Amino acid sequence: MLSHIKRDENGYRQYCEGDLSWIAFLLRLRKTGMPMIQMKQFSDLRSQGNSTASSRRKLLEEHHSNMQKEIKELEGNLQEIQKKIAYYKELEKNNKRGWIIIQPLFVLLSPKRSSITPWIYSTV
Repeated sequence: MLSHIKRDENGYRQYCEGDLSWIAFLLRLRKTGMPMIQMKQFSDLRSQGNSTASSRRKLLEEHHSNMQKEIKELEGNLQEIQKKIAYYKELEKNNKRGWIIIQPLFVLLSPKRSSITPWIYSTV
């Protein structure tokens, strides 16, 4: 993926601004979960020149779509964690009052009961 980097007489790589930009882009692809095999494919297409622009765009669109799916899944998990945090905050607040909260395994809703809340029992 970095085969085009120039070297000096001692074999040390000499990076130009374009090389650093390419490396930063590769790192971004990796950080966003693109598999190495797809990164290599993208790099190979890039080395073939502008005639492969369409193929490279399609690879990036596929990666973009995969990232969107992952973000959606992460957001759902984050919401569940936020609910659990709220539950524990309420539990801590009620523990300070000397109450015990028992979460039901299921709740039967009646016409008079419109929301699901934990059952709260006073220990006093």
